[in-house]
Amino acid sequence: MNILSKLRGQHVALAGQTLPDCATAKDTFREAEVDVPELGKVFILFKRFRSKHGKSITWFWAAQAAAQASDVFRER
Repeated sequence: MNILSKLRGQHVALAGQTLPDCATAKDTFREAEVDVPELGKVFILFKRFRSKHGKSITWFWAAQAAAQASDVFRER
């Protein structure tokens, strides 16, 4: 179940800070984990995007989905 909408921005930002530099990363998707006080361990799936402004290109990670660790391990 996707619980991304239930997470606070500060928790998503903390998980995003653990990701590698987007400009040099090779993966399109990357998973990060964060401890949320109300929910416990949460896995957040990030997708790598590119934005072009004239001649400059900016790479960034955007959160796509999130799931509690207990839900993830049940499915595997």
